[in-house]
Amino acid sequence: MTLSLPAPVLRELIRKVLFAASHDEARQVLTGCLFQHDGHRITMVATDTHRLAIRQMPLPASATSPFHAILPARALQEVLRVLGGSDDEVTIIITDRQAQFEIGRTRILTRLIEGQFPAYERVIPQGHEKRLSINRQAFYEAIRRASIVAKTESNKVILRCQDGVLAISAETGDVGKAYEELPVQQEGDTVEIAFNAEYLQEALPAMESDVIALALSGPLNPGLITGNDDPDYRYVVMPMQIL
Repeated sequence: MTLSLPAPVLRELIRKVLFAASHDEARQVLTGCLFQHDGHRITMVATDTHRLAIRQMPLPASATSPFHAILPARALQEVLRVLGGSDDEVTIIITDRQAQFEIGRTRILTRLIEGQFPAYERVIPQGHEKRLSINRQAFYEAIRRASIVAKTESNKVILRCQDGVLAISAETGDVGKAYEELPVQQEGDTVEIAFNAEYLQEALPAMESDVIALALSGPLNPGLITGNDDPDYRYVVMPMQIL
């Protein structure tokens, strides 16, 4: 299979999911990103089972037959490095065992990861009971500050929202407590849920919308984060227990 993509498109596909790939070599299939064409669209997905990032795009005219490949995250990191700020076309050749990226005069060849990628569609929440619309940059900065305290307590930050006010907190006996509030648009009842701060910190910069939506169904169910201006990007994150 041969596919041609503009460098900015390939760069965005990789950048928006790569951070969610696992570093655990014992589960090698999760150390890669699923890259597929199902006849309707191009999709790239990464997950470490604690969070999942998925970016989709319309099928380019250069796409031929459907394909399915798991590309090593390390190889994609190198592709990103070589792409830099290029606007050129990138030719991608995928065979049964390997993939090749032709970027200008540079060729990157990598073996595909063998195995079955998780059925990621089953993980994506299909409905929600509560929904928060939050300024992305303000949310990121608040999570970043709370994470300074959260680092000594499993990176846990707690989100509580009532009457359109989102409280973000973290507390440890050795360091102290972080607490701040943000105005949000709230749909549904009171929210109380905890997440790993690192998982939020890595996802929010990958999004471009000024306002993001956090859809929730309960304190132990995964949250779904989407951007108001980027419906083709979804980020699913598992919660932590509030003890």
